[in-house]
This record gives sequence, structure tokens and C-alpha cells, in this order.
Amino acid sequence: VNIIFYGTLIFLIAYITISFMSPKKVLKIFKYQHFVVQTSSMSPSLNPGDLIFIKELDLDKLQKNEIITFYVDFNRDGKKNVVTHYFDSIEIIDGVSYFRTKREGTENLDSWKIPEEDLIGKYVNHIPKIGRFVLFLQSPFGIGVIIVDLALLFLIIYFTTEDTMKKIEENIEKKEQEEYQKEVEKI
Repeated sequence: VNIIFYGTLIFLIAYITISFMSPKKVLKIFKYQHFVVQTSSMSPSLNPGDLIFIKELDLDKLQKNEIITFYVDFNRDGKKNVVTHYFDSIEIIDGVSYFRTKREGTENLDSWKIPEEDLIGKYVNHIPKIGRFVLFLQSPFGIGVIIVDLALLFLIIYFTTEDTMKKIEENIEKKEQEEYQKEVEKI
């Protein structure tokens, strides 16, 4: 049981660390990555607060209307955001391939043209509404809660293992015997 617990703990710590330090490498290392849907552009299929899972994208097998995730500077402020929309087509401009996408419920293409290097992956599945909880866990307060919870869990496991319980019982018995011996000596 301890091996499974510690193996899972090490995996989660590695995943979380890589997610924060180098999010673009998560997909390459773990083969899957998660994101939280932030807008209603894919409703009703994907709603704000849904947790989505994506895997690496095989461009040779990409088909129209598959859901893909990518980076795009939709505010034109120099900051790329993660977006998940339907793939529509590939447009070639000056020999460079650009991927065209569309949101849910429309045939109009998005205004942006996505170069291949901005593609992240292909949608696999989602868990409704759990994304808000994931965002909380990624916040500074949530990280603090995780650290405290892991420390408490470690202490609980440590103090409830058989060896630790035996040592505690032996110490209690030893103290009781010492107290009894002192009482006997007084008489």
C-alpha cells in the first residue's frame, strides 16, 4: 500500500512541477494534458468549468470537425491563450500551412490562422464542472491547502502504521511499568 501511495505521490508531484515549470512539455512526457474551459465558445459540448483532456495531435489523421486545442493571441496583445475549437481546414499561405478553426454552433471560421507550432493537441474527453476545483488547486491558496493536506496525510499514515503503533504501545507500557515500580518503591 505504501509503495502505491508514494508512487502516486511522486507522479503527481512530477506532473504538477512540470505543469508549472514547463507546461509545453507535459504532453510530450505524460502523453496527455488537461485544461479548464474558460468560455462558452464550445457550449453546449464543452462548458465553462469543464476539465478537458487532450493528447498529442497526429496531423496525418486530423479530420474536419475534430476538436483541437491550440495557442492563439486572440486579444492581439502579444500573449497567447489556450483555445479549444473545432478544426475546419488547412489554408496554405506562401508555402506555410495554417489551421482554421470554428466555435460551436456556427459555420463561420475564427478570424485567426494557427501555425503548426501553436497546435497543442486533440481533445479526448472531459469531466463536467470539475475544472473550477482544479483551478482552485492551482491557485496559491489551493497549493497551500495541498501541502497542509499532504503533511497531515503523511502524519496519519506514519502514526497508523503497525510498527509505529507498536512503538507507541511499548512506550506507554514502559512508562506504566516505571510508574508502577516507583509506587512499589514508595511502599
